[in-house]
Amino acid sequence: MSALRRPLRRLCGVLLAGAALATPARGDEAATVPHVLWKSGEQRFSGWRVAAGDDGSVAIATDAGELRVVAKGDELEEIARVDGPVSSVPSGALAQGLGHAEEKVRDRCQALLRAQKELAFPALATALEDDAVEARFRALELLIRLPPYPKLTDGVRRRLADPDEAVRKIALRVYAQLAPDDLFERVCWVLDHDDAPAVEHEAIVQVGRTKDPHGVDVLFDHLVDLEARSLRVATFDALRRLTARDFGRDEEAWRAWWTNHRKEIVGADDPPPPPSTRKRSKKVASR
Repeated sequence: MSALRRPLRRLCGVLLAGAALATPARGDEAATVPHVLWKSGEQRFSGWRVAAGDDGSVAIATDAGELRVVAKGDELEEIARVDGPVSSVPSGALAQGLGHAEEKVRDRCQALLRAQKELAFPALATALEDDAVEARFRALELLIRLPPYPKLTDGVRRRLADPDEAVRKIALRVYAQLAPDDLFERVCWVLDHDDAPAVEHEAIVQVGRTKDPHGVDVLFDHLVDLEARSLRVATFDALRRLTARDFGRDEEAWRAWWTNHRKEIVGADDPPPPPSTRKRSKKVASR
């Protein structure tokens, strides 16, 4: 028995030393995760216990950087265990869990990535390109809660054309938070090209938040044939943000004021852009 204890003590010493050396410079230093030496059949491996599924399975972020889910019937056994800092958990494995079938696993991986803060950014860049809609959405959801990271601008920009409506909407919010040089141009492009009402609403809101007075022209053009009440209300609210004026929902009063004051606000040498025909022609064709 004593012969077995000696290697176990040595293993625990190694695990504790590794945890001490891995103290994070960033991330949530108060958060800890169990680091375990596992035995599954004849195989032994080490990794971080992430979550237990409703079916009794265990999700493990292995030291090799993979998310491994061990089924309940695989006789998983803990041989040694020590708590370590969340910063030491492989972010790539956690990012893989954002699209997992089990909600508990998805939620836990998302929570741990949030606790890792800036350390999670490289893994979130990969998650933005994941095949699973849930993974892409949760990665963007995390980026809203973390400080802006300009290196992810290109990845977030690609999500503005994502096949999923919810992903496109939240991507627009993240892109606005990143505030790249082409923000106004991209927001206007989304407003002109995306037919999903939720994304259209978000684009209207973001036009107002850009504080670019050219957005007034864009919003007036978009108001033509705009019938949805919620979108019209959002448009008038965006106009208030851009102009610091308030004519309520009186479109005629708004247009009259802009006709009289546009040159002094935008400049006499800056004519209005030509009307957009894309959405308007689509509406006419659908009637």
